[in-house]
Amino acid sequence: MVGQLVAGDIMHFNLFVGTSTIFSLIAIIIFFTIRKKIAGKDEKSFSIYFKITSSMYISLLFFVAVYMFWVPAETLYSRQYLVMSISLSFFIGAVSSNYYYRKAC
Repeated sequence: MVGQLVAGDIMHFNLFVGTSTIFSLIAIIIFFTIRKKIAGKDEKSFSIYFKITSSMYISLLFFVAVYMFWVPAETLYSRQYLVMSISLSFFIGAVSSNYYYRKAC
C-alpha cells in the first residue's frame, strides 16, 4: 500500500523522504541533548547508555527483520523503507533516552 502511494506521485515520494529525514533529525537532536545532560564517567551513566543503545539495537534488528520479510524484493523504493526503519530506531533511542534520564533524576 505504501509502495503504491510512494510510486504514484513524485510529491508523495518527496513527502515520504522528507518526513523520515525530519523524523530522524529531530530524534538525533533529542538523543544527543539528553546524552549531553547525562554526560558522566560513573557507573550509573554507563548503565543508562547501555539501556539506550540496547533499545536502539533491538528496535533496529526488529525493523530490519520486518523489512526483510515484509517488503518484496522487487519494490521500487526499498532503500527508503530501510532509511525509515533506521530513523524509527533513532526515534526509539530518543524516547528511551528521555525515559531513562527522567527515571534516573
